[in-house]
Amino acid sequence: MADIEQTPKKRGRPPTGQALTNAERQSVYRRKQSEGIERDYQKNLNIWINSNSYHALNALAKANGLSRQKMLEKLIDSAFESLAQHTKERLGMSQKNHL
Repeated sequence: MADIEQTPKKRGRPPTGQALTNAERQSVYRRKQSEGIERDYQKNLNIWINSNSYHALNALAKANGLSRQKMLEKLIDSAFESLAQHTKERLGMSQKNHL
């Protein structure tokens, strides 16, 4: 029995043989992102804004307990709803003027 050497148990997660290379992992990420875009789930918006607007967005997001992304979405949705309401009211006024 002393002749049999036991190898020490390896640390960490056991290999599955299905590990992806960095290029494969990136390819999977890009495919998932493009599928999300095709389903109209999310769109990528890469823009530059001035420093004051950036800090204002951060302050608004923090005050509302939201991420910058969610805060920006909320601001855009609110502005769009306001525009739609204003347009409805203006159309209503123009229809009254034609009577």
